[in-house]
Amino acid sequence: MSEQTNKQPDPEVPTGEIIPPAVRDETAGASGVTPAIVASETAGDDPHAAQPVVRPPGKEDWIELHEELPRPTYWPIAMSVAITLIAFGIVNTVLISAFGIVLLIVSLIGWIGDVRDEARLRKH
Repeated sequence: MSEQTNKQPDPEVPTGEIIPPAVRDETAGASGVTPAIVASETAGDDPHAAQPVVRPPGKEDWIELHEELPRPTYWPIAMSVAITLIAFGIVNTVLISAFGIVLLIVSLIGWIGDVRDEARLRKH
């Protein structure tokens, strides 16, 4: 038989909080440690100004990549519904499969159109 305990988390240690790594700094004072993420004192009023990036020890040679995510779209959901209707129609009736095939073609055309539009916009 297993024994259950009602152990509560330590109230002094916050849970779910991300603490940035510390880096060595000679100007930091007695401890010599400052947080890796410093408040935006150098940026002034511009929140989009470039911030200095301080990487953790041993990771100074890492390259930061900025990848642009595609816009959200509903076409994958429509395509999954179409595939479901096709499978359901195979079991029940051909009419449901026909509707699923039409929806599949429409969603495929719409999704390819979105991808082409994004590719065209990224070239400019």
